[in-house]
Amino acid sequence: MTTSASTTGPPEARMERDLPLFLRHYTTTLNPVYEQCITMSAGLNGLRGVETMMINTFEENDAILQSMHARTQSDLNDIARRLNEATTAHQERLQEVSTAHETRIREQSAAHEARVRQESVAHENQLQREAAAYQNLVQRQFDEATSKILEDLARERERSRLSCERVLQNAKQTYSTLSTDVRAGQSTLMRLHSQLIALNAWGEGSRSPRLDTNPRPDAMMPPPQYEPTSTGRMPQGSQAANMREVADTEGETGSTSLERGGEIEEVEVSGSEDGFHGDDDV
Repeated sequence: MTTSASTTGPPEARMERDLPLFLRHYTTTLNPVYEQCITMSAGLNGLRGVETMMINTFEENDAILQSMHARTQSDLNDIARRLNEATTAHQERLQEVSTAHETRIREQSAAHEARVRQESVAHENQLQREAAAYQNLVQRQFDEATSKILEDLARERERSRLSCERVLQNAKQTYSTLSTDVRAGQSTLMRLHSQLIALNAWGEGSRSPRLDTNPRPDAMMPPPQYEPTSTGRMPQGSQAANMREVADTEGETGSTSLERGGEIEEVEVSGSEDGFHGDDDV
């Protein structure tokens, strides 16, 4: 039973029994190598499957990424289009709102401008009325001031006229008084001058005959003394009031008539030597 069992065993066992002993050691060492080669072959096949799987995965991912990129690009284009449409619509809506607001503002501005124009016209009319009233007030005050000034000027002119008339009247009175005094002075001066001429002629006439006979200086008779006054009259003393002399001298020097006792009534001088002839009534 043992022989049959050995003859009927697996072929590896029969081969191992048939090999020599030193080869049996190599066979035992080569078994793991074969197993490792088988394992490595299986691993290479697995790696090849993994590579294929990764390639497929990469391709699938690339396709997915491309589809996602296309879908994203399409979505972005759609979003951009919708944004553009929304922006355009919003811009149009803003334009419409702006136009409506501008129209409303223009209408309000026109209404405000019309209201402002009406208020300006009313204010201008009010200013014109106030200016006219103020002008009338100023004109009235000016007329009153002018009338007062004219009245004051009339009163001042009347006062000046009266003052001038008083001054003129005083000047006339002064002139009349002065004229009277001047005429009186002239009369007195002419009277004194006539008396001097008469006395000089009288002295010369009384001295000439004596000079021919006995020319003595102490024998000459002096003329009568007098003092002129402002009235042109001779002083009326006790001797002058009672003295009255009349001298008549005839000769080459002429004749002289003299009265003393008040005023000199008449003086007549006539001479040929001095070449003088006068006839005065004082």
